[in-house]
Amino acid sequence: LLLMLFSPAIFDIPLFQNSGVYQLGEEEVTQYCTAFEELEQQQLKGKGPWQDLGTLSILTRMLLLLPRGSFQKAGAENTQDSLLNKKILNYMEQRYLQGLTLEGVASHFGFSPAYFSRLFHRNFEISFIKYYTALRLHHACRMLETTDRLVLDIALESGYENLRSFNRAFVKQMGISPVRYRRESRQREQKRTGI
Repeated sequence: LLLMLFSPAIFDIPLFQNSGVYQLGEEEVTQYCTAFEELEQQQLKGKGPWQDLGTLSILTRMLLLLPRGSFQKAGAENTQDSLLNKKILNYMEQRYLQGLTLEGVASHFGFSPAYFSRLFHRNFEISFIKYYTALRLHHACRMLETTDRLVLDIALESGYENLRSFNRAFVKQMGISPVRYRRESRQREQKRTGI
C-alpha cells in the first residue's frame, strides 16, 4: 500500500500533468523517482514503513519534493516562494553536517529568526529543528547501517557535540539506541541476504 501511495505513477494523474496547476519540473520528478527507488529498497530489507528513520526520511524527502516543484498556483509570488523553498532546502542539505542554527540560516536568507521559523513551518509543515534533526539522524542511520565506525565518531560527524546528546536524540526519534539500531539493521540484512 505504501509503495502504491508514493509510486511515481502519480505523475500520470491529471493533477500532476500539464494542467498548469501543479506541474513538477523534470528535476523534481527525477529526484522523486530516485527517492521512491530507495523506499522500495527499504521495503525489500523488510523494514516497515514507520519502523525506522531511514524510511521516514525518504518519505519526508518525497513529500518535500512536491512543494519544491515548479508549482504554478497563481501568480509570480508562488513561483518566488517555490524558488525560495528550493534554496532553503538545498542550503540545509548541503550544510547540515556543519552545525546549522535557525539564526544562521535565517540570517543567510535575510530574515529574522522568528519570521524564518514561521515561514519554514508554513511552507514545509515541519519545524526547522525537526527537519534539521531528521537530516542529521538520517545521515547517522546510514552510517550505522553501512560502516563499522564508532558510534561516537558517527555522532560527531552527524553534528552532535557529544555522545549523550546524540543518544538522547536518536532514542527519542527511533525508540532504540544507536547500538541496537545497528545490530538490528545488520540482522535484517543478514536475514535478507541469507549470509
